[in-house]
Amino acid sequence: MSITVREAVPGDLAAVHALYQQLYAELDLPLDDRVRRQWADTLGTPRRAVLVADLDGLPVGTADVTLMPNAARARPYLLVENVVVADGHRGAGIGRALLDAARQRARAAGCYKLQLSATEDPAYAFYEAAGMAHDGRTYKDFFPGAG
Repeated sequence: MSITVREAVPGDLAAVHALYQQLYAELDLPLDDRVRRQWADTLGTPRRAVLVADLDGLPVGTADVTLMPNAARARPYLLVENVVVADGHRGAGIGRALLDAARQRARAAGCYKLQLSATEDPAYAFYEAAGMAHDGRTYKDFFPGAG
């Protein structure tokens, strides 16, 4: 069993979209032109990457990482979103490999922190077991149907 973490390429959309459907099943979002446009924009955004974890060549996990400048600290931080490991592959070190790859990027960029949010108990347990500290609250304002 070999886990490799790499940057996504345009041809990864179908596999990553399938993972996103596991993460956000309630959205029931088809792989349509809106998703394709957002994927192209995501991959084309400077200082941003979608990481893909391959298990023996099969994409089984992903995380979206963005390097965020921060003048208040005179150092950037790394924002991590959309972390998901495929059902049936959780607990095999794939999530840890994605988090390690994100941490490596953060350190290489001189970041003062890596930041992410989670909304479920298993995710809390995973991140805390990986050495991350709970720090504050996350607030969101969703805009249904926008765009």
